[in-house]
Amino acid sequence: RGVYATGRVTRGGRMTLGGRMTLVGEGELTSRVQGIEVVTLEGRRVAWVEADGEEVRTPPLEPGTYRIALHGEGVALESVSAVVRAGEETWVPLPLRRGTPVSWSYRRADGVPLGEAPTVRLEDAAGHTLAHPSVTGEPPEFTSRMALAPGRYRVLAEAAGGAGELELVVGAQVPFRGELILRTQEH
Repeated sequence: RGVYATGRVTRGGRMTLGGRMTLVGEGELTSRVQGIEVVTLEGRRVAWVEADGEEVRTPPLEPGTYRIALHGEGVALESVSAVVRAGEETWVPLPLRRGTPVSWSYRRADGVPLGEAPTVRLEDAAGHTLAHPSVTGEPPEFTSRMALAPGRYRVLAEAAGGAGELELVVGAQVPFRGELILRTQEH
């Protein structure tokens, strides 16, 4: 039961999402898309674009295959594959569904306060990078929040000489709260 926003990659390799991207579901849930993220198949973010009214535009993309994810308050982060070919248009259906709220905080295993926000990557069960979740807060307390579709995920984070990961098992509408512990890298 989803509402679909349709994206189009134009001749210049520019993807446009049009239409009013609004989700209305059970319990008067209404949510707007906040933006989209475009990553390469290797997991490198090439664009983050905030929604501006009713459309989202990426900067020009080189020909290739990308993963495109919608971000929004209460909207399940879902990533779809899109192939950009020079001189061609490609239609990309982007699902817009209600997601399960998940959040996690970060800390170092050795107790040293975090002096900077970690760099974070979210992967699906197959190890494909879906997105780079935003990190909010001020030193030493940082958190990430998003909505996800039910499934298994892995969060990988690095900061100040430490790295860690958190396995997420997300159920339908059962909020998840966890802690990602960054272990000091030994030389």
